[in-house]
Amino acid sequence: MSTLAALVSGDIVLDCHLYGGVKTAATSFHEPGSVYCEVPGGAELSRTLLAAAADAKGLIYDEKARAWDKAQEERAVQIADRVKKNEELRNKQKDQEPELTPLKRPDDLDYRRPL
Repeated sequence: MSTLAALVSGDIVLDCHLYGGVKTAATSFHEPGSVYCEVPGGAELSRTLLAAAADAKGLIYDEKARAWDKAQEERAVQIADRVKKNEELRNKQKDQEPELTPLKRPDDLDYRRPL
């Protein structure tokens, strides 16, 4: 599988936008006020656009899906090993220790606590 590559060169610019609002009073929160927004521009903007265009066919999604499938297969093997190990430990403990049973209530202990 070949990987396509593009070299983006140029200056990285920080575009600063100031959008004027219609706020009538400084204490008013119902109307939108002026907004200052910083957005990467120049070569960084070109790189972002190219990355979005390359992902249009879901290339990044496919890569993540393959990685997830591989992780799931590894996890299934780990779970199977853990189940086997736990079963061996349970069998070993059954041979070594008697099973614990709940303590019996003494005959002289009333079910109700005295006040």
